Amino acid sequence: MGSERSTEMDSGILYFTTILDDMWRGFKKFFLLCFLLMAVCGAVMYMREKTNYTPVYQAYSSFVVETKTAYGYNQSYSDETTAGQLSKTFPYILTSGALSDIVAESLGVDSIPASISAEAIQDTSIFTINVTASDPQIAYDVLQAVIQ
Repeated sequence: MGSERSTEMDSGILYFTTILDDMWRGFKKFFLLCFLLMAVCGAVMYMREKTNYTPVYQAYSSFVVETKTAYGYNQSYSDETTAGQLSKTFPYILTSGALSDIVAESLGVDSIPASISAEAIQDTSIFTINVTASDPQIAYDVLQAVIQ
């Protein structure tokens, strides 16, 4: 075996099997060290993530904007266009500072302990309100206050 290896090295050609054989020998030699190193790194990463993890909860609601005439719902093109434009305007109103003050006041706090976002669904008269907080009850309460 030793003479074969020296012949391979002398000719400048490395065979794939020789490389794999050397890697296998190195792996067997340092197996325990590699295993312990991987176990320690895994334990450290687990503890780091466990102590730094903060759950995030979301509450959301979707609405359809419709215009109503004195005689009931009107399905004309101009009313559908108006409803579509209103659905695009509502997200800006819902995320405004004035609404934030009203919501904080209704919850009895100085500032809202959650983030509020609103989005209109393109080419429809539907928009969605989304509240994100670190506590599920807070997310729900803020969403209810926004809806009110």
